[in-house]
Amino acid sequence: MIPVGAFFAAAMATCLLFYVQTRYRLTAWPLLIPFASIGLERGLGALRADAGEPVRTRVLAALALLLCLVSIASAVRQDLTASDRVSGWLNWGGALERSGDADAALHAYERILSIEPNSRYALENLSRFHLDRDELEAARRRLFALVAAHPDSAVGHNNLAVLYMREGNWEAARRSALRSVQLRPTEVSGYANLAKANLALGRLEEACQAYAPIAPQLAGDPRAQPLREACGGAAPD
Repeated sequence: MIPVGAFFAAAMATCLLFYVQTRYRLTAWPLLIPFASIGLERGLGALRADAGEPVRTRVLAALALLLCLVSIASAVRQDLTASDRVSGWLNWGGALERSGDADAALHAYERILSIEPNSRYALENLSRFHLDRDELEAARRRLFALVAAHPDSAVGHNNLAVLYMREGNWEAARRSALRSVQLRPTEVSGYANLAKANLALGRLEEACQAYAPIAPQLAGDPRAQPLREACGGAAPD
């Protein structure tokens, strides 16, 4: 039987190499992953109760392997930029949303702000989240932070238009929707919100001008029925 020390030495040696390669960004580090896996597997295998080694030896080997794994995790974490971590949480939040776990997704987006307090994507997603839940004060807080840090966010201005419409502040909604379509002229929802705000303000001509380019896309949308009735319902030629 090969003693636990041999397995432990193999694990530690490969872990140490893996740490050095990762920490200093040496291009060959991916090649060490299989060797690190083998070393760890052998080291952990030596900790089995039937390894024939004293408990004390197995405990020491377990602690050493744990320290080895912590050092690897530390090296990898240092290599990750803030952008990498933001991207990871953003993707995770999107996956949680698609799975229907809204609370966990909300937590994921909030974690982004702990890494990058003015993250555009986190604030855009959080403001939408709060609007979907009709949490207007929380949405307002996120949206004001978003447009202050990122005045070119079409999503932010469009969501502000939605917020103002729910509050009945149609003039503010019109200004926000107008800014949204100026920033992103191809966004259907921006034109729809601009048309709704103008219609509510009695600006029929401006409402129909905003509605005309998106009439085909909204042909089957019951929410656009007031616009269809006001503007004749015909799509432009």
